[in-house]
Amino acid sequence: MQTIDQSRLQAWQALSQFFLDTELTESSLAWVARAVAQSPYTLDQLHSILWHELYPALHWNLRSVAGEWAGWTDEFLTEHVKVRPFEPAVARCGAVGDEIAQCWERTVAKLSVQGLGRAE
Repeated sequence: MQTIDQSRLQAWQALSQFFLDTELTESSLAWVARAVAQSPYTLDQLHSILWHELYPALHWNLRSVAGEWAGWTDEFLTEHVKVRPFEPAVARCGAVGDEIAQCWERTVAKLSVQGLGRAE
């Protein structure tokens, strides 16, 4: 099993909320926004983490009839999500990709409104 630093794991936990089989409420998105704002990562790095690390490991949940809705344990994430180099990320096509992209955009908007974002 790979060793993951706490900051990366916290970013995974926050952004993995986008992949749950539940509707994200405004308070859920605000929680994600606060969590990513407290991370040491820039928005570009978080976007890369979302699409290059989490999406490949978790997109299946939104395609499942009985998807996970309660969240993933740290153990599950460290076993299934792989750290990748930061690269520019492009949203995936299709319904799941569109949903994740919309969650990201709503989160970034909350960061801007709350003055929490880092645009680097």
